[in-house]
Amino acid sequence: MLLRICSLQFTGNPVKKLLHNTKIFFTFVNFDKLFTSQHCINEGETDSALFIVGNEDTNWAKEREVEIYYTTGDYKSALEKLDAMPGDEQNSIDFKTLYGVHIDIAEDGRNILSLTEAELDVIESLAGKQSPSGIAGENILQFITGIDYPEVFDPEIEEEKRMAQPASQSNLLIYPNPTNNELFIQIENAVSDDEYVLYLYDITGSLINRIVLQSSTLNQIQLSNYSTGIYVARIDENNAIKRIEKIIKN
Repeated sequence: MLLRICSLQFTGNPVKKLLHNTKIFFTFVNFDKLFTSQHCINEGETDSALFIVGNEDTNWAKEREVEIYYTTGDYKSALEKLDAMPGDEQNSIDFKTLYGVHIDIAEDGRNILSLTEAELDVIESLAGKQSPSGIAGENILQFITGIDYPEVFDPEIEEEKRMAQPASQSNLLIYPNPTNNELFIQIENAVSDDEYVLYLYDITGSLINRIVLQSSTLNQIQLSNYSTGIYVARIDENNAIKRIEKIIKN
């Protein structure tokens, strides 16, 4: 059996290759919806990219729809999808705030260096928040002003929080950081039915990878294809945010 999505081809029985997470619609071995939708965009097949993420009712899928329209220059549709997004979680609120500015800039044919005073105030309101968009706001301000803003996530504070957790809770080990080409994630004391998902964001707050983590083995994340810079790793445990950490790639 041959399954074709954009120019990607999968041989064999795709049903047997589906991961245990039934919420993932097109996941084949190392190919998930994020990877496949990005490949479709690169191939100029926007409709296929939208179809891939359009059947999943999750915040990350709705964010991905906005990013697809934004990336392909359909700012009107991007804004419509952004306005329709729920604002019941802080991450979603911050995402809507950040991309509202991105879309306004793009519609006017401007770039990040030509922020208005009002737009700059919005970005400053994001900086310091513990969300991917908060990191993006901090990085944008640093890019514009050249000032190295304080870290959003204080490593000592985060470590104190982790140490204060009950021993029965799972513990995440993320290393090395900074890193060159690989990131390792180990989940300790995990319950077999628990589900862990890694979301990786770039400096602008855009989701660039989504990986279902295995609790029974050491997870090796390849970063060799990514540029040098700052990224944000968010790990969810059973659809709830477990940890957010800034990753530096050398």
